[in-house]
Amino acid sequence: MGLLQYNLDNVKELATVPEGEYQVRVVNAEMATSQKTGGQYLKVRLELPDESDSKGVTHIVMLPAEDDDDKKKNGRLRNLKNFYECFGVDYTNGVETEDLIGLTGWGLITEEDGGEYGIQNRVKRFVQGK
Repeated sequence: MGLLQYNLDNVKELATVPEGEYQVRVVNAEMATSQKTGGQYLKVRLELPDESDSKGVTHIVMLPAEDDDDKKKNGRLRNLKNFYECFGVDYTNGVETEDLIGLTGWGLITEEDGGEYGIQNRVKRFVQGK
């Protein structure tokens, strides 16, 4: 018996989606440290569940650092709060990254040149109340 045979002539390649609002689902979330700055960040991998042939989206949420001024610290906290509220996360008692996996929300997705990675989708902002 040989290898399984499939018709692979019409297999679609993964592609970016045009700018617009899309449902997003968290498929992976982890804490990481920037090699450049040493700052901590939340790295989230998202998928667009209604777009079966779309590329995944990586989203970074920088966390406040000790040496951030008040404006920078508040901006980073605001981004984290917007992210949590989009996905309905109760953040009052802390959040474990594994608890984010599988959550769905809505985001304004845009396309941008990812340099060596080509055209990529990015989250421009998260949308609350959809």
